Order: sequence, then structure tokens, then C-alpha cells
Amino acid sequence: MALIVGTVTVCCSLLASAFASHVWHLLLTQGILYGLGAGAVNTVAIQYLNEWFLERKGLAFGIQESGAGLGGVIIPFVNTHTVRCVV
Repeated sequence: MALIVGTVTVCCSLLASAFASHVWHLLLTQGILYGLGAGAVNTVAIQYLNEWFLERKGLAFGIQESGAGLGGVIIPFVNTHTVRCVV
């Protein structure tokens, strides 16, 4: 249930931030709501890893965290390239 609520919170906060007209709107949507939703999703993902992997738990956590870091590095470049191709 927390995974669904977290995912909906993240999606709604990003959608709401597109309509922000003041800085405090961005602080509320991307700062607080997105943080709460992403925290819920990450907590559930960590719990799943903890239950599913018994022998190579450290490797599983390392892959999960490095994937999150790589996504934060690669996705902005992909989005920039995609926007240039569309426009």
C-alpha cells in the first residue's frame, strides 16, 4: 500500500509543480510532497531487497543504490536531448 501511495504522491507532486506560480509552490510540491513520496517508495524497495536477498544482500543494495545514482546523472541528459529532438 505504501508503494502505491508513494508513487501517486510523487506523480501528483511533479504534476502540481508544473503549475507553480510562486517559489513556495515549488518548495511544497518538489521539496516536501516529492520527498515524502520518494521516501515511501525507497523504504518499500529497501524492505523488498532485505526480504528477497539472503546471501548477497550487500551486492543487491549496491546495485540498487548505484542504479539510483546513475539515473540521477543520466536522465537529465536524456531529457535535454529528447526535448531538442521534439522541438
